Amino acid sequence: MLRLNPDKVSLNKAEVPLAYLREQVNRKLFETGIYSKKDCLNLRNLANAALCLRTESCLQATDLYELNDGILGAAVIIAATGGYNLSTNIKGKHTSPIDINAYTGMLLNLISNACKYSANRCAKVNVFINHDHMTVIVTNKLKGKFTLNPNSLGICAAAQGARLCNGRLSKFLCGEYVAFTACLPVDTRKAKIYVPAKKSWEYLADRFSPLYIGLSDISSIPDSLIFN
Repeated sequence: MLRLNPDKVSLNKAEVPLAYLREQVNRKLFETGIYSKKDCLNLRNLANAALCLRTESCLQATDLYELNDGILGAAVIIAATGGYNLSTNIKGKHTSPIDINAYTGMLLNLISNACKYSANRCAKVNVFINHDHMTVIVTNKLKGKFTLNPNSLGICAAAQGARLCNGRLSKFLCGEYVAFTACLPVDTRKAKIYVPAKKSWEYLADRFSPLYIGLSDISSIPDSLIFN
């Protein structure tokens, strides 16, 4: 299980309001037509910093299959623009409360990490959903000897995202492959409020989609696709 060590992360809670302010400024610049790859990468870092520093969950009931189908469907397309082959598989269907933003951040960081450090530019995501838990497994082929900085911003954000969903993130090595596994509980109680999960095209059509921001380091999206 990966543990976040706040003493070794160069962030503090006082930076969160500043992070949101910077995001608003960047949004305004985007709206006026100013765009660069660096802008998206900066927003990605801010989003990860905010996720690392979050301590309270915001649970919303949604269809877990539809949630994963929307995120992964868009992720496959965005990763492909950067020359990465992302394959996905989702089994099972259940409606349960989950911190949607935290889960999305966790999943995108794991996908980004797997693609960037893959020996063959390929990564795979398996999601298994049953009546009491959901398991997410993200695997890639190693380039060489595996090294991990557990205090890197992306890994910290992924681990905190799992915790905010009341789960945990673990790492496994198997031969020439590495896998990050998140095991998250599924609540069998009926929720009063249901939030429809976004479809893939909704993520792709939104120029401020968390998918474009979260996968900006492995994508090559032309300005026209995002802003026109």
